Amino acid sequence: MRAILCSLLASLGAAASAQTIFFDNFDSQTPGPNRANYTTFDNWDVTDGTVDLWSGFGGAGAIVDLDGSSANPGVFATKTSFGLSAGQEYRVSFQLAGNQRNASSDAVAVRFAGLQQDYVIGANDPWTEFGFNFTPVSNTSSKLAFENGGADNFGAWLDEVKIEAVPEPGIMAALGLGGLFAVRRARKA
Repeated sequence: MRAILCSLLASLGAAASAQTIFFDNFDSQTPGPNRANYTTFDNWDVTDGTVDLWSGFGGAGAIVDLDGSSANPGVFATKTSFGLSAGQEYRVSFQLAGNQRNASSDAVAVRFAGLQQDYVIGANDPWTEFGFNFTPVSNTSSKLAFENGGADNFGAWLDEVKIEAVPEPGIMAALGLGGLFAVRRARKA
């Protein structure tokens, strides 16, 4: 009986973990040491202005500087539009750091599925994970976009972008009750 319960709990646990829909850390880009005004990303389009692709900054692999080297900050958007289901909770997460090169802060707008979240990153801010959850009220499709508000060639740095489908709370509650039942049952044995 215990083996069946453990097997059931394991299968529920696999179903309850967040499902990654999209992930990019830019490390698959092979531009050479660094590229100003880079445009040939695998998973992204620069739809306005410019962005830079750098490597070796702040201990990260490849990163994106959201205000390229043209004094015209880029709009950096996924090539793919993601199909989102009504009633399903999603999480968008990413890492941002300050530009580490001048004294100005950067405003970054993140747009996805009709939502916009705004962040202000200080010039010397370390890598920090940011994100937000949302649940569409109807089926929709959307690209994810980042836009730096400055125009001084020193933008916020972007890395580790992820979109996930969050498991339903009912599944998590079932896991909790199942685990409690298994512990209680083990104590009686």
